[in-house]
Amino acid sequence: MSLDDQRVPEQQSFLYESLQPRARIWLDFGVVDRIAAEALRGLSALPRRGIEVGGILLGRVAASASATAIHIEDSVPFECEHLYGPNFHLSPKDRDALSELLAGASSRRPRLQAVGLYRTHTRGDLELTAEDVELLDAFFPGAYALCLMVKPYATRPAEAGFFIRTSGRFRPGPPGSSFVFRRKEMGGGATPRGAAAPAASPAEETGEEPAGSAAPAAIETELPDEEAPAPPQSSYTWLWVIALITFLLAGVAIGVQIAGGVSRAAPPPPSADPFTLGLSAMQFGDAIHFRWNPKAPALEACQSASLVIRDGDNTKILDLRKEDLARGALIYRYVSADVQFRMEAILSPGNLVSESLQLRLLPPQEAPAEPAAGDSLK
Repeated sequence: MSLDDQRVPEQQSFLYESLQPRARIWLDFGVVDRIAAEALRGLSALPRRGIEVGGILLGRVAASASATAIHIEDSVPFECEHLYGPNFHLSPKDRDALSELLAGASSRRPRLQAVGLYRTHTRGDLELTAEDVELLDAFFPGAYALCLMVKPYATRPAEAGFFIRTSGRFRPGPPGSSFVFRRKEMGGGATPRGAAAPAASPAEETGEEPAGSAAPAAIETELPDEEAPAPPQSSYTWLWVIALITFLLAGVAIGVQIAGGVSRAAPPPPSADPFTLGLSAMQFGDAIHFRWNPKAPALEACQSASLVIRDGDNTKILDLRKEDLARGALIYRYVSADVQFRMEAILSPGNLVSESLQLRLLPPQEAPAEPAAGDSLK
């Protein structure tokens, strides 16, 4: 394929040009939306710095003697088990899973190939580490492989940079240049509703009409003035009757209030806070009895939920099914005296409700006895 065949509509892709090596990279705005949503979800998974997430980039490559053209058209997220903490540092099990994901990537989009890796970076400055270089060399040996590094922020758009294999190798360190990683600032306009969801179209997700199709307008009709029916003559009599009854009832109500015979109606109960998950915990010996409110509006309406447990330097992330949420409790056997629970309910792509609970535990001999029943988690 020649460079002339790489005809990419400007309104659909962001163009990044590299001078060393000479390359032009088109990044589809749909890919930008999905990766940006993943980055924010990872950032909110843990306090302060979150967890790093990543996946593979799918696209097409065309090379010539003077330059290389890469068009990134799709992305596939990779579920890292974070055995070594919040960094995107793959365990042996993760590396096997990544090999399987790459082997099946061609079935997702047959015309595309795996052109590189993307991942978020939540520690310090944006840079390619020695661990990243080893991972890229092991799983993306192509001459034109690349890495998209995204640094998310809680209060402003993410920052990103491309790293491209040059003269047969990647060089650790900062990127040659960086850019704001959000569709609007990248020239793609406002992010469409539901654009971060890869599995369904926005119309399928929200039930709205597709763009460009308008709902039929409501039409009001009325009779011409000469055809409007006149009110019946007896209507004025009924108005007098209604007014008389109203005055009589008002007089009775005032009299009863003066006599003190009317009690004030109790105010309606406050509605449930949709942003509260009702987390609580109690220590029992060497275990923690952790609870939440399964009837919380966010948990009843969520598409999925997860529980992040930070026990000292160890972090565990549990995916909770609907039946798990319905139980409302679990028992966790802790290791350190500093334990934090964080429950996250995903209502829609990019929209989540989370709540955290920090515990400072007593020595086991000072804590109450362990409960007799419950789901145990270790």
